[in-house]
Amino acid sequence: EFAIQLFGTQTAEANIVPTDEATSENPPDVIASQNTPEVTEISLIDQQATRDAIDNATLNANQTATREFALTQTASIPTETPTSIPTETPTNTATFTPTPSYTPKPTRTFTPTVTSTLTPTPTPTFTPSPTATFTPDETSIAATITQTYLDSLPTNTPTITPTATPDSWSIREATITVRGWTPPRLISNLIFVPMDCFTAGDVEQCLPAPLEADSGLITNAQYAQCVNGGACLRPVASDLYDPTGARADEPVVGVTWFMAQTYCELRGGRLLTEREWLFIAQNNPDFGASAREWLGTIAGGFEFAPYNADDGRENVAGIVQGAVISMAIRGGTDGDDRFSLRGTLNTNQNERDLGFRCVQGE
Repeated sequence: EFAIQLFGTQTAEANIVPTDEATSENPPDVIASQNTPEVTEISLIDQQATRDAIDNATLNANQTATREFALTQTASIPTETPTSIPTETPTNTATFTPTPSYTPKPTRTFTPTVTSTLTPTPTPTFTPSPTATFTPDETSIAATITQTYLDSLPTNTPTITPTATPDSWSIREATITVRGWTPPRLISNLIFVPMDCFTAGDVEQCLPAPLEADSGLITNAQYAQCVNGGACLRPVASDLYDPTGARADEPVVGVTWFMAQTYCELRGGRLLTEREWLFIAQNNPDFGASAREWLGTIAGGFEFAPYNADDGRENVAGIVQGAVISMAIRGGTDGDDRFSLRGTLNTNQNERDLGFRCVQGE
């Protein structure tokens, strides 16, 4: 307001205009001295300073009013008090993870197919007539040899010292080498049996080929070479088994049919058949007189006469280790009794006067 009043006063003073008379006739200084009251001249600079003061005053008044209005509006707005929101603290909880269970796969069930069974027609059974047999002088002792044991035996190819083939009955000393035996070389006397025909079991028999067989029974010393090599079992009659002492050259006894057959096979041979034994005995008076011996002929289910070599009695290759089969036994006596007396014994048994010999090379 003060500034406005001041501005109005200055403006009124500035609007005083001198009369024409003074302007035209008198010089300015004369006119100024004659006018009453005295007029004060305001310069342009002062006028500009006044206007700036008015503008600043107006601006300050507006800013002050604006601030007061803003404060009034701000005071009327309610202030929102922040509310504390509780923070949830996570709690560790155990999580259960299911373990997949094993579901077994269904198994395939085999359903057997019913097949018709052919009922064989019974055939008449041939019952052989009883023949004279030797009575054992003691209780038979069973000895078992398994197929597993035989499979573990060393493989060998026995060799025999070659000699000229004789034309008739003769005896020669042969050296037989068996790998795995201790010692590996075996000395044996072999009797040469020529191919010929003869009568046995009321039937004429003919040997298909000549052969060589041990002239005597296998001795304790000879059998020990197989035992020492781990290929043969010790005889059951241990008190009669003396391979290095006084009984070294005596026949080995107390062996089963399987033990005897195993020894001959490892040596590259086999047991004598009953008809071969009879043929040799007919041509050699002392043959088979020292002890009885195992033969490679089945006695069970077969009558001695008529003797048919093709009826299966000489098919011993199919006998399984451990099978109980009655086998033919010959010897142990002299003269004509050698041909009339015939013994039998099961394959898994042994006796104290029962030995064996081998056919070599078959």
